[in-house]
Amino acid sequence: PTQGKKQQVCYHNLDFPLRDYSRLGHAEAVKVAQVPENQVAAFAKAYLDSVVSEQPAGRPDAQDVGAEYRAMIGLPGGANSSVFPDIVAANAGRLKLAVAQGSDPDTADTQVVWIYDSEQFPFYQAELYHQFHDDIGAKYPASYKSLKDGLLKKGRLRPVSCPEEEFSEEQSEMADDPINFGAAGPDPFDKVIGIFKDPNPPVPKKTGKKRFEQRADT
Repeated sequence: PTQGKKQQVCYHNLDFPLRDYSRLGHAEAVKVAQVPENQVAAFAKAYLDSVVSEQPAGRPDAQDVGAEYRAMIGLPGGANSSVFPDIVAANAGRLKLAVAQGSDPDTADTQVVWIYDSEQFPFYQAELYHQFHDDIGAKYPASYKSLKDGLLKKGRLRPVSCPEEEFSEEQSEMADDPINFGAAGPDPFDKVIGIFKDPNPPVPKKTGKKRFEQRADT
């Protein structure tokens, strides 16, 4: 995410291209609420276990390439959160926990997980068609998908001011969007981001392991 609370953020689309979340430095995330504090360590371990199991990429889907797919955890207060020690304990030294600055680079091949202050870098809900659906290569039961309607009725999910349809590369015309004109600013990947407990380290080195091969079907 990028700092601030007034941006209009959308998934890839041609109606409002300047609201594109990847262009604005955001990344894909899941908001988790009401986790009891005494369960944070177990919850964090489950997430970090999944990142470790998918090394060196840190993710299972070969199509997920780029900064918008970086591994990250958001906490109120970030590394200063009262539950951050639980995250550190759950990690057990396996991955590099790094203090995020916003618009941070991809974590593939680095074993890095960015730690965000969720009060400084807030969560933005995605379009409704992104909620509780099948994944690429994974099918989920109707009981999971029905959570979408239940959360809509409770007001936990709400419509957003973005196109509610899948992005199609066959669309050829882009509409001007003045709301976020220039909001992306300079190239967000110019800065070197420090690793937690070391304010001026080099950029995380790649592991050298082969991550995956992408196949183009023709």
